[in-house]
Amino acid sequence: MQFRKSPILFTHGDAERYIQTAREDPNADERRDAIDHLTKTRFADDEFVVQACCSIADRDKSPSVRCAAIRLVAESCRPEAPPTLMSLFGDGSADRKPVATRVRIESLHGLYYLVRNAELEEKVLLSVARLGQHALQKDPSRDARIVAARLLGEFERREVVESLIQSLDDADFGVVYQSEKSLERLTGVVHNRNQRAWRMWLAGVDDPFAGARDRAGGDEESGPWWSRLTSRVRRAFTG
Repeated sequence: MQFRKSPILFTHGDAERYIQTAREDPNADERRDAIDHLTKTRFADDEFVVQACCSIADRDKSPSVRCAAIRLVAESCRPEAPPTLMSLFGDGSADRKPVATRVRIESLHGLYYLVRNAELEEKVLLSVARLGQHALQKDPSRDARIVAARLLGEFERREVVESLIQSLDDADFGVVYQSEKSLERLTGVVHNRNQRAWRMWLAGVDDPFAGARDRAGGDEESGPWWSRLTSRVRRAFTG
């Protein structure tokens, strides 16, 4: 199938035909390209497109097709997106077929996007945080653990800080580095990947997130030099 029609001229009928291609074409490249093209159209967040891609993400035999569907589902920010992506990550049960590494990683990327861009209920956020903690400690893929560490940097929860501190002894430096960056983002504190120092610090504070909040309140003076200069000039003229 040749995708040559401009997304601007796309119609509902075109979207239905592309969904049919994404579901039924025997060629995985054609299925993936159909989904990728749909993401560029005004129908990308329509219910019928997103629900079709939820099904494709769960059932397609090709990891690349599943990943394309995951991206569309995540970027839609629809209510069905978080549970779909969490189920695709896998629950570790013995009777479930292992989820491909690429699919797990893309699911975590999608959850990160949703946490930052969608208005999620507190119970959904809690489930995402728990999944991120599990992935950080248990996933065999270092890339998945890195994405999980990045995802956890969005949660002001003490148990998340504890998980990130625990991961500072990971055998992969990329995981350790991202865990430290997420800890710094959450707390406003730096301990240079020293797990013992982090544990001592956490044991001595009631609110581990106060420092980050204080730093956020002073963003005007802690941003890039050109931002600080602009702010100072503005204050000079306005008094």
